[in-house]
Amino acid sequence: MDEKTNWVILNKYPFELLPGEETVLPEGVKSYYHYLNEEPHETGKNVQGIAWLIRDMPQGLTVVDPYGGVGVFAVAINEILKPAQFLIGELDDGCVTQLKHTFAGKNNVKVFKADAREMFAAPNYPTGDLYVCDFPRFTLRRLQKEDRWGPELRAMLGAKPRALIMSDGSAHLNHFVRRAFKKLGEPVGDTYEDFVYYASSYFHQYFGYSIAACAYHGNCFYYRLEPVEPSQIEFLRLKSGSYKEGLKRV
Repeated sequence: MDEKTNWVILNKYPFELLPGEETVLPEGVKSYYHYLNEEPHETGKNVQGIAWLIRDMPQGLTVVDPYGGVGVFAVAINEILKPAQFLIGELDDGCVTQLKHTFAGKNNVKVFKADAREMFAAPNYPTGDLYVCDFPRFTLRRLQKEDRWGPELRAMLGAKPRALIMSDGSAHLNHFVRRAFKKLGEPVGDTYEDFVYYASSYFHQYFGYSIAACAYHGNCFYYRLEPVEPSQIEFLRLKSGSYKEGLKRV
């Protein structure tokens, strides 16, 4: 897009998007401008999930978002949680410019350019009460097979936050995903929610955190991990036609 556009997040929060084009980041991942320019319906559902997952958390926390994108999630988080300190990292230059524009004058917010893989490999990585991670192309199977995002998760959860919210693309073509796990003899069950219970047990076994709540739709799970024993999980299924409740252009 070559001109500013105006949006509303969660039917409440105004959002001005600067002109920008998608770029291709490491692993072939497209920058978040792609999603706003081409697939706003996905972002609209996702931000509703994030808002639901943080709805009962206290205000005044220190929040860390290592994958800030253009800031749709971050606007919702800043408005709902009113963090005492909000640290937002992002690798793409265009998105960093957008984030700085969005949060200009917000003294509680610090935006910085960073590669999350390098940032969490350093000894002085940012810590907080809550991490929010919209991981690029995360799936539980990649974590298991390749330890992809394992170092980042171990660093963040090793800091003992109150909670960590993260994405998992295993919901996309989930019937194929479950079939692959079943071939390995893993007890993943037959539904989306069965899979999330399996994931919760896995996270608890290897990271000491389990899934307390999950918002999901046909392409993605969003988990809230907490340092508790695996137990009943609270679910929200986001319907395909609900995206405008999360994000719409005005």
